[in-house]
Amino acid sequence: MPDVDELDHIWREGLSAAAAAMAPVTDPVARVAARVRRRRRARATLTSIGAAALVVVVIFTGFVFARNPHGTHVATTPPAEPVDVVVGWHGHLRIRFPGREVSGSAPRVHLPQGQLRFTVRSYGTHRLVIDGVPGFNPRVVTDGTPVVVMVQLAPGTYLMHCTIPGHTESGEEAILIVR
Repeated sequence: MPDVDELDHIWREGLSAAAAAMAPVTDPVARVAARVRRRRRARATLTSIGAAALVVVVIFTGFVFARNPHGTHVATTPPAEPVDVVVGWHGHLRIRFPGREVSGSAPRVHLPQGQLRFTVRSYGTHRLVIDGVPGFNPRVVTDGTPVVVMVQLAPGTYLMHCTIPGHTESGEEAILIVR
């Protein structure tokens, strides 16, 4: 085991070596060399960061194109389901859904949930609404010209009817069952 004097000598040598390493460099060649080393380290660090960022961008781009190979849109909405509605066909106060299976005395029609594109043709004066759906208010034309209304429907049961007095009571209504 070293004695106290020997430990004290080791301690002092360590301190003087540390002080020498931290002392300002007075030799201009050593200062320039130190500055060049710092710049090289900084450039190497920036190059590494740039390369890592490039790798992240390439991976993210690959992920996006893997999910959407056409590259048109990252987030797409599905196309709206078409629903044809005919109101007041040939003088009868009723709502028809051409191309869809309808049942019951107040016609019941099953529709998918989500974005729906209603094409409404009206023969006569009518004001259609879907109870509980504020975005559905087609401005129908009396000559059968089609009017398109987009609406988002959540699952549930809705009543579509005409708000002109007497029309709902005369059978101008339909029950929409959305699943």
